[in-house]
Amino acid sequence: SRVFGELIALIETDKRNGKLTATLPSGQPFTVPANLFIIGTMNTADKSIALVDIALRRRFEFVPLYPDTSILEGVLEKKGFNERDVKLRVNLLTTLNQIIRAKKSVDFEIGHSYFMEEHDLIDILNKQVLPLLNEYFMYDLRRVKEIIEKPQKDREGNSIASLGIKLNHAVWKNRGLLEIESLAAPKVKGSQEEETQESAEA
Repeated sequence: SRVFGELIALIETDKRNGKLTATLPSGQPFTVPANLFIIGTMNTADKSIALVDIALRRRFEFVPLYPDTSILEGVLEKKGFNERDVKLRVNLLTTLNQIIRAKKSVDFEIGHSYFMEEHDLIDILNKQVLPLLNEYFMYDLRRVKEIIEKPQKDREGNSIASLGIKLNHAVWKNRGLLEIESLAAPKVKGSQEEETQESAEA
């Protein structure tokens, strides 16, 4: 509000079309037309916009857009990912966000767009998701390591599924850094591997 001043008020419905004007540095009057639609996006986890948010919130309608695994699944299938890879990415996103909701809040959930990329999944986790988790938890790497490796529970005390992530313990021991080494592959219904496992159990 210190930067935009009256310009923020100009976007209100009852102050458009000349009902309220601001004087530009050129000396010309400025107003906002009634038929102008302003649509923006805002990351709820980004606290740097808090001051602007206070000034804008009451002048906008807010529509929450949280991660949607059905969108992720559809995009991955169109890109030709096999069933196992689709399930792995969807399960990881779902479980990570369950943990984040339990430890932080719904506004810190990781978006599904991270997992839409065709890059190697471990690279995505190491170079994009893991740094984000480190930031969320104030670079308390021991806490992040515990969240990744140990069984977690939601706020109601229900168990959250394991992430199936194996960390590189040599990197942790030598440098105190987190690096994902491998991922446990999920079972796919009707797969040969699952049938073999079922036969062995029988």
